[in-house]
Amino acid sequence: MSNPMKFTISREVLESCLLGAQEAHPRELLFLLAGSKGKEIILADRLYLAPLAQSNEASVSFNDFNLPIAMGIVGTFHSHPTGPAIPSRADLRMFSQKGACHLIAAYPYNRADVRCFDSKGKEISFAVV
Repeated sequence: MSNPMKFTISREVLESCLLGAQEAHPRELLFLLAGSKGKEIILADRLYLAPLAQSNEASVSFNDFNLPIAMGIVGTFHSHPTGPAIPSRADLRMFSQKGACHLIAAYPYNRADVRCFDSKGKEISFAVV
């Protein structure tokens, strides 16, 4: 059995994501996480706003038609202003299409409020570097 990939995110990117979630509250916020994927580790060291994203208190969506092809997307970050950091059905659909690792932050958007999931919605650990 192969070892699972390890997900890491730069401190600056995570702090930017959490600040964005605080500023967007009470609306959901979505960032695309970009970086590199090696044999054993995925590193998210950049973030992009989802183009033409539409959000409210319960959801956020965007059309990925407007994404450049070579952005190096490794996952997503989004906020849950009114609920726990647990993937919804819509989240699971997005996870299966947008990279390998996905962070959800619940209100009040501190580091302890962030959970990470793989593309199938299984909770996984992550490191901040």
